[in-house]
Amino acid sequence: MRNLAHTNTKLPPLIFIILIVIVQTAHITTVKAEVSIHKLESMDVRGGIYTLYTIANNGYMNVTYKSLEKYTETPSINVIINVNGLEKWAVYSLTNRKLLYGEIQDWNIYPLWIPKCIQLNDEIPIYNYETKFKCIFKNDTTIILSHGNEKLIYDPFTGALIEGEVRLNGYGSLYLKLNKTNMKIRREYFSDDLYFDWETLTLKLMRLEKEYANILKVYSIGRSVLGREIWCCEIKASEYEDGVVLIDGGMHGSEVIGVKVAYSILERILSEYNELQSRGVLKRLTLIIIPMLNPDGVEMTKYSPPTPSIRLKDGRCNANGVDLNRNFNYEWSAGGSPLYNSTVYRGELAESEPEVKALKDLMQRRKIVFYLNFHSGVRQIIIPAYQANPYLNVYANITSTLSNIFGFEIVRGGVYGGSANWCLMARGEPAPSIIIELYGGGTDALNVDWFLFYNPVDEVEIRKLTILGYQATIQILLNAKRWRDMMFEKTPPQLPWESMKTTLTVTIIIVLGLAIYIKLRKSQGRIKDKSSPAKPPINVEAKFTT
Repeated sequence: MRNLAHTNTKLPPLIFIILIVIVQTAHITTVKAEVSIHKLESMDVRGGIYTLYTIANNGYMNVTYKSLEKYTETPSINVIINVNGLEKWAVYSLTNRKLLYGEIQDWNIYPLWIPKCIQLNDEIPIYNYETKFKCIFKNDTTIILSHGNEKLIYDPFTGALIEGEVRLNGYGSLYLKLNKTNMKIRREYFSDDLYFDWETLTLKLMRLEKEYANILKVYSIGRSVLGREIWCCEIKASEYEDGVVLIDGGMHGSEVIGVKVAYSILERILSEYNELQSRGVLKRLTLIIIPMLNPDGVEMTKYSPPTPSIRLKDGRCNANGVDLNRNFNYEWSAGGSPLYNSTVYRGELAESEPEVKALKDLMQRRKIVFYLNFHSGVRQIIIPAYQANPYLNVYANITSTLSNIFGFEIVRGGVYGGSANWCLMARGEPAPSIIIELYGGGTDALNVDWFLFYNPVDEVEIRKLTILGYQATIQILLNAKRWRDMMFEKTPPQLPWESMKTTLTVTIIIVLGLAIYIKLRKSQGRIKDKSSPAKPPINVEAKFTT
């Protein structure tokens, strides 16, 4: 075989080497953030938002954004523009700002909201694809786009127009200035000290990967509805991989404390990696952390209106309005809601959403030995699918360990299409899974700003939760294989207590009866006592009753 290969090979050595490299790298899914972070075309706006602009010397323009209140193939938004009492409407795609249908025909590309992550000198289409505005200035509070003598000023935090001269057919040029909005700009919460959005997370992960190049690999497992990469952070087992511990946060974008804790776990494990290796941690288990599964939801969490509480749907769900934790294909129709306007809308079909598909595909490809799913809204440790869960004896051990760390109550989870339920009950090879609800701000907070219901804003509280999350992760890494092995142990069937009592009573009676019988027989000399001298036989028959 070696000679045949040698005689038939006509490729020059250099080409042969190049082919090998291509084959070896064909399956690498790593996506560099500095490439993907600049390619967003989407706009992050949802139904229920309004912006009121003053028109220089000529009244006002009120812009209202409304949901189509149904699942659509292309995520869309209905825009109603009211200029001094005269209305026009149009429906635009959220993925590329393109006009789908409606009355504002001269705005083929929506001009009042732009994509995020714009960099200096980037060109952005405004009005149509032929008209490109160039980014000539950018800081934390302002983006200025220019086309000839035209200049438009936008807010980089939301993407909304702040000020500028806008063309509108039938009105000419209107100089608009943002006067009022119902958005809650939570800029003070999204800082390096508290929480961060997808762009900031991306930059942080790339810096970590560079700093810990020999330990950490960051790659994309898919894209969100609006095109954001779903970053996966992997710390490979140092000896050999005998399983994977998987952690995710931000499945509900409104629950950014889960993103913070997941990222902090990653950061601390990297900084203490050598010490952990000396303790035997991460030698035969790989750790995978997905800090932000629902980046589009996190983006809306930054400024979605604080009330009514239905507005939390903007951040909780993905850009299609689907609750990702009700979209997995385990008892999908048993939980969530079929109603689009519900905060727990499960979608039209199970596993319809790209974020769900990305997580499920990862779970199926890798040997998961434990899955930790972070949420918030209460302080609880939740046992997945309790009524159907056949491994409750194992979960007694798991929940006891985690409850000793967090001090949270242990709760029986429902049966619905959640990720932890699917991983435990419907994945080909079941893996222990747990849901940890990290924080609850109470109903009073929900009535003020739903963000405060889900997320602490006190730095001390946040720091405490990140420490507890790290401690829990270390215990999971130390015990995950044992817990999973316990799930497959064959134990003898347990007799019911009543049967055990009956069996024990019968056994005692038999033993006592036998003892009495032996004693009586000895007294009659029919059974010899080996410790006594032999006695002559007795001819008198013993008479006794039993």
